[in-house]
Amino acid sequence: MESELKVGDVVKLRSGGTRMTVEHIDGDQVACTWFEGKTLERATFIAGALMKHVPTSVGVIRARHNW
Repeated sequence: MESELKVGDVVKLRSGGTRMTVEHIDGDQVACTWFEGKTLERATFIAGALMKHVPTSVGVIRARHNW
């Protein structure tokens, strides 16, 4: 599993929860950061407990032109 994850990936716990950013990987230990309100939180998880976050849809931004 750890070979699939890299620093900067957005992940979630397989059991659910908030999205987190991978900060550091050491073997099967993955250090993640996330915000709880305005507070930056950090914790380390076993790689097998995490999965990459895959957005369900991609938004499209359209430019508005006033010509």
